[in-house]
Amino acid sequence: MNAKSHPFTAPSAHSKSFESTPRAENFITVIIADNDPASRRSLAEGLERLNCMALEYSTGIEAIEAAECEDADVILLSTRLPDTDGLNAIDDLKSNLATATLPIIAFAPAALGDERANYLEAGAAAFVTKPTNADELHQLIQKILGGWREETETDELQLPDAASF
Repeated sequence: MNAKSHPFTAPSAHSKSFESTPRAENFITVIIADNDPASRRSLAEGLERLNCMALEYSTGIEAIEAAECEDADVILLSTRLPDTDGLNAIDDLKSNLATATLPIIAFAPAALGDERANYLEAGAAAFVTKPTNADELHQLIQKILGGWREETETDELQLPDAASF
């Protein structure tokens, strides 16, 4: 099934029509913001296998706009987006009443310097590096939705590479 006809893929964000996507029963709804289409699709497919509904966006601005009207449970936010840096996107999400409580998992190909600590201090619930395991990412999402938050003092979260994105 291609991305356009997939039942759990958000309508094209390029249309700028951010009407709420119907929520599937018993699904965790995840907004994925990643400018790498292959990575985004792989991540979405892995999470969809695990009872998640993935809403995919290629820019931070599209993901922020979608977060304002979608009934999402969590947002996976790439630190490297073409239109905004991930820290600015987190600031925009946390300063908006409609999205302030939405848990954010920041992800990057590698953590550079204090990047991980900066994202956690900015309000991300966790920071992961690619590649990551979809099963363990799903477990992390469930932990976060249960109230867990990664501390800035802990070691960087590295997940195994099985079912990677």
